[in-house]
Amino acid sequence: MQELFPRARQLCPLVAILTKANIEEFKKALLSEPDLIHDTIFGTTYLHIAIEFSAGLMIIQRLVEELHPKLMNRKNSFCRTPLFLACLYDVEFEIFQLVIDRSPKAVGVLDNQNISPLQIASAKPDASLAIVEWLYMMWPNANTICNKEGMYPIHSACAANAPIEIIKFLVEKNPELLTNKVKSTQIPYFIAKEALEKLGKRERDDRSEVILYLGTASFYSRLMDENKNECVKTKMNDLIPLVCDVNVLRIFYTFVSTSWKLGQIKEDERKKFIKASLEEGACKTRCPRSTAIFKMVLRKARKDAIISELAMEELDQKAEVKHIENAAFVKDMWHNIDMQLFVGTPTLDARYI
Repeated sequence: MQELFPRARQLCPLVAILTKANIEEFKKALLSEPDLIHDTIFGTTYLHIAIEFSAGLMIIQRLVEELHPKLMNRKNSFCRTPLFLACLYDVEFEIFQLVIDRSPKAVGVLDNQNISPLQIASAKPDASLAIVEWLYMMWPNANTICNKEGMYPIHSACAANAPIEIIKFLVEKNPELLTNKVKSTQIPYFIAKEALEKLGKRERDDRSEVILYLGTASFYSRLMDENKNECVKTKMNDLIPLVCDVNVLRIFYTFVSTSWKLGQIKEDERKKFIKASLEEGACKTRCPRSTAIFKMVLRKARKDAIISELAMEELDQKAEVKHIENAAFVKDMWHNIDMQLFVGTPTLDARYI
């Protein structure tokens, strides 16, 4: 547009915004049409457009200064305020700060999907902890508001593979949401695991800390959940898929055995629950130490006559395979294959030889 109409960006503020004009050109456009920026297009203000089209800090700052305060909280056709868009798009922190300082009440304005600025800011792979913390500080209740799909900010953050610091922050503020199910089945841990499968192998390895954190936190949250009317077997069934680490496996083993000794479950039920947890735990041997701990649990299960010798050997082999799969040289090899870096005869990194 600026090539066809070289002076257009100096005559119309909207053109200046859309073509990413510099601040001087934008000022000239404002002088030609000073009242135009107060107009709205189906509820959309010039500030909405500037944020969405990344007009830059200087132009957005000028708009924030010029706009009437009422327009700062104006919703567009999707019921989204300028602050919501600042949280949705990857704006500079200074831009976010400018907008929220002028429209603090906008933190409590939800869009047409019942999504808050906090929720949309959390649901990004590169989500900013500074922005999330600021939004929470302004309106803590946002962390306990779900959208129309029943997802809370922690669920959305897990689905978007948000950074671990975002996950931890949201969980620490409302740990009870760890066991809050979306659509009756999906807790944050399972949502995070599902989102993980959509990533490449190297990215999945980088996210393993998030999965371990969510799994462990979810396990303890469910384990300590006090409901006198709940059957202990229901809790055990819920805990088995949350066995995300061999140390968690040991705790579950103790919990089941203690429940059996107290007469809360029968012997065959004890065996069933522990066998299921061993199957889950065999896939969680990430290092030599975790593999060794798993072998200790296996020997304990064999001594307690919970599994046969054959079953013990099979689970032991399964754990060994998983351990090798998680070895550094194997990860490096798969990464090279994925990136198609092998040319001719592949050579291993010297640190793995």
